[in-house]
Amino acid sequence: MQKMLYVFRHELLSTIRRKSFIFATFGIPFISSLILWGVSLLNHQAPNAISQVLAAGSSGNAAPEARGYVDLSGLVRTIPPGVSTDTLKDFSYISAAQAALQSGEISAYYIIPKDYLRSGDVTLVMPDFNPLAMVDQSDLMQWVLDVNLLNGDTRLASRIQNPLNLQMTVLNPSSPRDQQNPLTFFLPYAVTLIYYFIILMTSSLLLNSVTKEKENRVIEILMMSVTPRQLLAGKIVALGLAGLLQTSLWVGTGYLMLRLS
Repeated sequence: MQKMLYVFRHELLSTIRRKSFIFATFGIPFISSLILWGVSLLNHQAPNAISQVLAAGSSGNAAPEARGYVDLSGLVRTIPPGVSTDTLKDFSYISAAQAALQSGEISAYYIIPKDYLRSGDVTLVMPDFNPLAMVDQSDLMQWVLDVNLLNGDTRLASRIQNPLNLQMTVLNPSSPRDQQNPLTFFLPYAVTLIYYFIILMTSSLLLNSVTKEKENRVIEILMMSVTPRQLLAGKIVALGLAGLLQTSLWVGTGYLMLRLS
């Protein structure tokens, strides 16, 4: 036991004195605090400066939001409320939709073929491949098709898209967890990530320590005084404590920054 304590003390002191460990422990929270302080100072002096920069960056290269469709099946007779004609434009011919796409009037258009009711096929024509925009347009067009397939009944189409409004009833009223609190969902994941980082960091420190001792031939001298069990037990406890202290400082600094922000 005494030899294991010697290994523990030596490993702990040598770990917390490393420049890399000191920088990771104190440098990362310090840099994060400086970034948060700078953003808060900028936001205090010019409250809308950051939002305007982000809005300008996001809208500078944004594609037009207008979309079009060519209904060759004659199915679309009703445009649901909330869908503006500026957002979804009707074209009688494919050539007209193609011309609008080339001129930048619309960002994409759909072709609903004559046999849509039998095949369910819809063609999406886009100038460039963009999977994110494809999903967004598909949601809008799917809503229009659902309403028209149900003869314009928007309530039934909405219920088909969202058939279940789940409400939970807990039989035990003394449950300490609030199901409406977002922390009830995010806290288990946060704790899991914290444990993951602790295990990952301490294991990397242990691997680095053992590798360095093998390269320096120090491990051969240590094996003459301590057993492998004592050596590994002292290293694991020391490095685990160092990783726990490091993670506790990070979590505490993050919580303090959230409170101050």
